[in-house]
Amino acid sequence: MAEIIPAILEKNFSEIKNKLTALREQARFVHIDICDGVSVPSQSWPFSSGGSDDYDFRKIINEEEGMPFWEEFDFEFDLMVADAVENFDLYIKLGPKRIIFHPDLGGSTEEFENFLEGLDMYIRDNVQIGMAFKPSDDLAIVSKLSNKADFLHCMGSDKIGFQGEAFSEKALENILKAYEKDSTVNKHIRYWMGRAYHLNYKFDEALLSYNIYKNTLRKKDQRSEDLRLHLEQSAEAKKQSESPQNYLVQNMGNHVNSTFSDHSPVISNDGQTIYFTSRRET
Repeated sequence: MAEIIPAILEKNFSEIKNKLTALREQARFVHIDICDGVSVPSQSWPFSSGGSDDYDFRKIINEEEGMPFWEEFDFEFDLMVADAVENFDLYIKLGPKRIIFHPDLGGSTEEFENFLEGLDMYIRDNVQIGMAFKPSDDLAIVSKLSNKADFLHCMGSDKIGFQGEAFSEKALENILKAYEKDSTVNKHIRYWMGRAYHLNYKFDEALLSYNIYKNTLRKKDQRSEDLRLHLEQSAEAKKQSESPQNYLVQNMGNHVNSTFSDHSPVISNDGQTIYFTSRRET
C-alpha cells in the first residue's frame, strides 16, 4: 500500500522535536512544512523565529548538529517560501531525502526550469525533487515541468501553508486527468481516489474507484481486507446519505475533547482506537 507520511507545521523547533519524538518507530518519512509568511500567509520554523538567524537552524546548516533523530527519519521538506531556489544551498543542509518546490511562489517558470536542469548530479542522485501544484494551476505548465522533477505533489487546496483545509474537487479532477493520461502513474491511484471521493461525499464515484482498484489485486493480496472495509464504508455512507436522520452529538469528556482545536479523527480498522489531530498544549 502507498505510504502515509505525517506532516508537521510548527512555529518553533522544540515543538518539531516533540512531534518527532512521538513519531519514533511509527513512521520513516516525515513531511515538514516551511512557510516564510511572505509568499504564503502562515509562518513556521525557522521563519517564525528569526529565519536564517534562528539558533537551531544555524546549528544545522553549520553542520554542528542535524535534525532531531536524523538517523531514524527521512525528511521531506515542503518549501512554501519565495527564496527556495535562491537559498537552495541552505535548505539542502537540513538533510532532506525529498524537497518539494512551489514554482509559482518565486521567480518565473523558466527560471525554475533552468534551476532544475542545472542541479548537481550528486544531489539529483541522492535527493528527490518534487514539484507542488494547486488545483487551480495551469496543467499545461505542470506537464511541461513534470518530466524534470522526480515526483508531483498534488495540493488538495489553493489555500497553501495551512493544515485541515477542505479538499478541493478540482484537485480530484486533476488527479483523474493524470490517470487518464497515464494509467501507470501510480498503481494505487484508484484506491486513493476512492478515499478522496468518499471524503467529498461522492460515494458512487468512490465505489467505482475502489472496484476498479479491486480488479487489479490478486486474490490473496493483503490489501484486500483494507479495501473490503472501505467498500463497506462507502456503501453504508451512500445508504445513510440517501435516508438522513437526526443524531445527538455528545462531548466525549476532557480525556478526548479539549478547549483547543481537535479534528481529523481516524478510527482503526478494528474499530477500537481513534486517532485525531489536536492543537492542545503538551
